[in-house]
Amino acid sequence: NVQLDTSYQFGDVWGWEAEFSGSAEEHIVYLIQLQEKDGSTNLVIDPFARESFGGEHWGRPIGFVVDEEDFRLSVISRPKSKVFHGMRRLPVLRQETPTDELTASRPHRPHHPLEQSVIYECHVRGMTNSPSISVSGSSQSGTYRGLVECIPYLKALGVTAIELLPVFDFDENERIISDAEIEHTVLNYWGYSPLLFFAPKQNYASDVENPVREFKAMVDKFHEADLEIWLDVVFNHTAEFGENGYADHFKLLAPDQWYLREKDGSYKN
Repeated sequence: NVQLDTSYQFGDVWGWEAEFSGSAEEHIVYLIQLQEKDGSTNLVIDPFARESFGGEHWGRPIGFVVDEEDFRLSVISRPKSKVFHGMRRLPVLRQETPTDELTASRPHRPHHPLEQSVIYECHVRGMTNSPSISVSGSSQSGTYRGLVECIPYLKALGVTAIELLPVFDFDENERIISDAEIEHTVLNYWGYSPLLFFAPKQNYASDVENPVREFKAMVDKFHEADLEIWLDVVFNHTAEFGENGYADHFKLLAPDQWYLREKDGSYKN
């Protein structure tokens, strides 16, 4: 339980720092606790997290609850309802590689004139599950690493850029609601309701412990092949839904800054 220090306050912006022992693989998971004027508290996910845990396996609806007394963390199976009292993800913080060192070791990013560009839009899971792709049915199917195997096919088509459907963290189990007419659980396949804008989707990685590393490695392979990577981004709505939806971070931190709202406080988006 780390209290924020006013020496890390810059206007309305607060910061904090963590010390690591030196291991490159060391990481911590964390949550932010907000205290309202009436003394009530809420735990929220850091909306600027670069990595998250909790979405390791596609279609497995787990969640996290924190004991209010000792901050003990528990993993739960989320109930079959739209909203539950807990966290859908845990933000992850790792040691950062110096920017100059990281940039020096990565390939040059290609820039093709727009009028000469051939853009191929695809879904990470869908593309790598196609029977025509060599990794289909393997452990790399549905992953960033598996997408690298599609490069020869894309080059043969004359493609200059691949546009990926949402690859930021979203909750495919956002609507785990029982329906008498539907025998199976309805999942969000496409990802057009972001949970974390800056964290790559964890279960799109074959190495779920290092999704950021695998995503960067995929980007590097495409750039080495002179292929650009474009991202389909979604800023007009989120995984929190409307008034009766989830409250992960945006609603609790600064709803008027993250959302468009009517005069009565209801959400436009």
